[in-house]
Amino acid sequence: HMTRLSMLAFLLLAVLGDNLFAFVFGARWADAGVYGQILSFSIFINFIMGPSLVLVNVLEKQEVGLIFNIVNAVASFASIIIGGLLTNIYLALSLLSLLNGLAVFGVGLLMMYFVGLSLSKIFSTLLKCFLTCMPIIIVVAVAKWYFSVPSIYLLIIGAFGAVLYYGKLLKDDKLLQSTIVAVLGKYRFAGRN
Repeated sequence: HMTRLSMLAFLLLAVLGDNLFAFVFGARWADAGVYGQILSFSIFINFIMGPSLVLVNVLEKQEVGLIFNIVNAVASFASIIIGGLLTNIYLALSLLSLLNGLAVFGVGLLMMYFVGLSLSKIFSTLLKCFLTCMPIIIVVAVAKWYFSVPSIYLLIIGAFGAVLYYGKLLKDDKLLQSTIVAVLGKYRFAGRN
């Protein structure tokens, strides 16, 4: 569920981060939006795989945790050194995002394998979700890079696509519906007291 709920948001951030930050915070924040775009891959992977990293301790696989931390530290150090030597912050952040994301993804998959979850089902879910998001992302990307549509209209297109996506997701996903009803019920009940 976390993948279906978050993938579109992170893909939109990857495409519209600079526009979003500049629109919300002002033009001087456009660079921060670019950093958000670059780091969106790593943030997304950490968001969907982060809970599975808890299994390192639960399953007493501390050796996996140690290897992950060493690999992550070396990858982070290498990313910063390479970016620094080439005086390219975008390259440094791109390498950092890619390598950190891949490391977290690898450990997350390993933990899921240890608890008996089907890796083919995980990849199938990721692919299906990605393909479902692609029409919206393609429209936004074409509007941005081919037609040079102004930021406000790009954000409106992205928001409209998100409403369509999440509306369909809510309509089709019974578990999500029941979760939202339960959460709203708690707030409604708490408001009466």
